[in-house]
Amino acid sequence: MGKSPKETSMDRSSRILLAGAGGYLGSVMTPLLLEQGYEVIAFDKFYFRGQVLASVANHPRLQIIRGDVRELDPGLLDEVGTVLDLAALSDDPSSELDATWTQEVNRDAAIRLARESQERGVERFLFASSSSVYGTGGDNLLAEDSPLCPVSLYAKAKVEAEVGILRLSSDSFHPVVLRQANLFGVSPRMRFDLAINSMTLEAATRGQVTIKGDGQEWQPFLHVRDAANAFLACLTAPVEL
Repeated sequence: MGKSPKETSMDRSSRILLAGAGGYLGSVMTPLLLEQGYEVIAFDKFYFRGQVLASVANHPRLQIIRGDVRELDPGLLDEVGTVLDLAALSDDPSSELDATWTQEVNRDAAIRLARESQERGVERFLFASSSSVYGTGGDNLLAEDSPLCPVSLYAKAKVEAEVGILRLSSDSFHPVVLRQANLFGVSPRMRFDLAINSMTLEAATRGQVTIKGDGQEWQPFLHVRDAANAFLACLTAPVEL
């Protein structure tokens, strides 16, 4: 669907491969990138439904490719300036179903994609990690140099992926890791298993909100569009940063 990026005259820096384009964040990110004038190769397994990109499916600067990130053809990286890696088993429950699958997708495939991007001359690599890598932070404010204490298999795989990806950094290859908080908000690939979305749905349909636990727990939250804009800001920031 759409025209192959290789068939256009745009320069490499304007071409992006977005792995996980059909996910909760990816389906918000894809139209935003197109609005900003980028060419996008939207790569995803589309486990749930492929129609999440229906609003932009015929866009002349979009190429949609269905596939498993573990088997992504490195040739897709030719003439691409940036890779956005959002592909993952995206929460603790799904990650705990199969430890091998989680490690293959969330760790091994991410590192492999970064390495192949470096080898193919991709300049920027943006990786979606998670604030869960910090574990329980208590009352402390956490920064990028705070100690990591991953608890779940999902968080441990993210930490290992971060290490493997950042190790590839060089004068010509610039990986960036974004540790996202728990996302919420409207998306074409809507998720009501996320805390804020679940409470909003319950409030709208039942007129009440169920507070799980003792009400003392807290988590950081981030709107899905703010997350997309953060990735966009990294695309346009000087690589020296």
